[in-house]
Amino acid sequence: MERSKRRIQFLVVGGMLLVLAVAGGMVAKRVNLAREAALLSACDCRMCGLSSSLAHYYDAHKTFPAEYNEDRRNALRWDESLGGLDHRPIDCDCPSGRGRFAAICGPGAIFDGVHPTRPDEVTDGCENTLVLIELSRQEIASAGNGGPRLSELEQLADRDQMVSASSIHAGGRGLVFADCVNYRLVKSIPVATLRALLTKAGGEKITRQQLVDDGVLAHTGWYAQIP
Repeated sequence: MERSKRRIQFLVVGGMLLVLAVAGGMVAKRVNLAREAALLSACDCRMCGLSSSLAHYYDAHKTFPAEYNEDRRNALRWDESLGGLDHRPIDCDCPSGRGRFAAICGPGAIFDGVHPTRPDEVTDGCENTLVLIELSRQEIASAGNGGPRLSELEQLADRDQMVSASSIHAGGRGLVFADCVNYRLVKSIPVATLRALLTKAGGEKITRQQLVDDGVLAHTGWYAQIP
C-alpha cells in the first residue's frame, strides 16, 4: 500500500515537472520570437531614419551625397554628409548589434568617388537602384571597412553565387532604394541580380516591381519617398 502510494506521488510529481518543462519551453520560444520581432521593428525604424536622412539631403542639394567629398583639406564620407551640419557619421548600425547598413560604392554605383550623383543620372530608375544594404558583421569584416565595393560583390555570395536573404533577421535583409523606399529581401537572389540593382545606369531589365511580384522583396511599410 505504501509502495503504491509512493508510486502515485512519483508519477504526479513527474507529470507536474514534465508539464512545467513543456510550458517553460513554450514560453521561452514565445519570448524569443517576441524579442526577434522587436529587434526587427527597431531595425525597420533605423532603416526609416536612414532613408529620411537621404531624402532630406536630396531636398537640400538636389543630388545624392558623394562617396566622399573633398573640401580643401577635409574629406567627408557619405554617412558624414547625411549626419547634418555637424558632419557626424549617421548611425548605420542595426539595433540588434549583428550588422549595419552599408553603401556599396564604386564606379557605376550611386556612391561613386567625389561625384555627387543627380537623379537624372540614374537612368535605371531610382525605384530600381539600391543605395544601402544591410550586411552582417562577418560580411563587413570580410570586405574591409565600409563594406564591399561594387566590383567585389562576389564576397557576399555563397558557392552557388547566391546572396542570402537572412544575413541578420529572419524577416530578411534590409534594403534602401534610391527613391528612399525601404524593402526587405525575403528570398535569396543571384549576385548578378543584386549587382543589377546596385548599378545606376546599367540598362538591366530587372525592376523592383518584378521582384515584389515574384515574392523576392517585401515592403517594410516605412518610407520617405523623394519627389
